Amino acid sequence: MRIFSHVQFALILALSPLLNLSSQVLPDDVRSWQLVKTFIQETGSPLENIDRKSFQTRLTGEAAKIDIEKLKGRWPRFIDVYIDTIISLHERYRKVPGNKEENIPDCIDTILNSALAITTYSNGIYESYSFFCEYDSIWRIESWRQFPSMEERQAISDSILDLDTTAGDYLRQRSILTTLLLEEKSQVEVFMWIRTDATKIAQQLLRSSNWKEFDLTELELDLIGEYDALDDDLTPTELLLHRLNPSALSRLSTQGISKIIRYHHIGKKFYPLFELGNFQDKSVGFLYAPDSIPTPPLSKDMFFTMRPVDSNWWLYKGVLEPSSVSDKNSPVPQQSTQEKTEKGDGSLKRRSLTKRKNDKSQFLIPKE
Repeated sequence: MRIFSHVQFALILALSPLLNLSSQVLPDDVRSWQLVKTFIQETGSPLENIDRKSFQTRLTGEAAKIDIEKLKGRWPRFIDVYIDTIISLHERYRKVPGNKEENIPDCIDTILNSALAITTYSNGIYESYSFFCEYDSIWRIESWRQFPSMEERQAISDSILDLDTTAGDYLRQRSILTTLLLEEKSQVEVFMWIRTDATKIAQQLLRSSNWKEFDLTELELDLIGEYDALDDDLTPTELLLHRLNPSALSRLSTQGISKIIRYHHIGKKFYPLFELGNFQDKSVGFLYAPDSIPTPPLSKDMFFTMRPVDSNWWLYKGVLEPSSVSDKNSPVPQQSTQEKTEKGDGSLKRRSLTKRKNDKSQFLIPKE
């Protein structure tokens, strides 16, 4: 039997923390989803015995600029990670210079890209993320997106508390902001209530180019008369609005849709976006993509979340590029605000379909 001296025993005790250190050096053949799970469950956990610096080689691009030691405790211990979808993105190519002295020619290196939609669960809370990964010889994490992030969630909560309770649209604005805080599965449940109306409206809007955006919070849908579409002084946009089903628009508004946005993709092709709400530069809602038009590509800088919710329908989260979104002004030209007056022929003159602005009711942006 081997007997250790006091010096050897003391040395073992001193080295024990290092011996227990969990190495973050992963095998080269680790897949992207395994990489992301390790990143969340180990590197981002509050565990002490993690060699986080060894994981640095698995970060690239935007993610490589983050101090990996500061990620400690970003996620709770023993958090569950569910991989919802893995989507292959377009490949990228880069030129690798050769070596003339060793007679090695230049070559083109292929960079594979993938996006992972994941859901974490801990203490009764679900959170959704989109991870963007790259592969040359091994998989690396390039970036990840979440909306709302912890900081954005706090800002939205503060905005709800700062809303003017005396404003006429207080309940509406509170509802929009509260919807942004819902888990994705709860936002998807909203779509189940609007699916029929939204599909009919979307298909009708796809056949017309005479619209830019319908702000359902600003339209007086109850003023749309049964025979208003027969008036000869309607603009093309007004005519389209009057031809849409006002009851369907009203139900969409009641169920949480705040805007319908014309979002351009390639050339004349566009998608109707049914927006639940927006905060700062990010938008959340449902996108309708007919079979003839491919869905917008996933991107960390544009649509970073695209989850299928029904045939041709996607839950989207992302930044809407100003160049792709039509003018955000109301599509209904400002009419006279006078009340209905008698015309010579006994008919009634139409009132504005746009609600009067309330100086107190503005979509609140968090204070600096």
